[in-house]
Amino acid sequence: MCVIIVCRERGVTKDELQQAFKANDDGGGIAWTEEGEVCYRKGFMKAEHMSSCYFDEHINDKLPHVLHFRRATSKVTQKLTHPYIISEKSPLKLTYRGKESLLFHNGVMSDWKKKMFDFYLHNAKKIPDGDWSDSRFIAILVHFLGVNILPIL
Repeated sequence: MCVIIVCRERGVTKDELQQAFKANDDGGGIAWTEEGEVCYRKGFMKAEHMSSCYFDEHINDKLPHVLHFRRATSKVTQKLTHPYIISEKSPLKLTYRGKESLLFHNGVMSDWKKKMFDFYLHNAKKIPDGDWSDSRFIAILVHFLGVNILPIL
């Protein structure tokens, strides 16, 4: 299962970041707010790259912020690291700055490919391009159905 760290009062130490990445080494991402906008950097496939970004860009000082360390249930790729933009297509950008909310997911949505097929078929919508995971699909569901879908999933 993924590791999600929510930093409200302090950032993580270099050792804590290394340990979390070692436990879940399928990629990482970081999100924070800045000047009224939501920001993220993701796609870190090595702990040292994530650590450099986190400390060199002083994200560790921007409270609150969230770090995610992925344990893949599907393809291991930079673009499927978390977070995901909660939007109609949840584009697979490695950096983001904007107003949309973000989703970090810890767990597995069973039978997500069938649920995704049913969702797009029944709503007569084109399936967005790019790689897929249960978490990206959940971000899209939240966009269309609202956050109250989360406890149901």
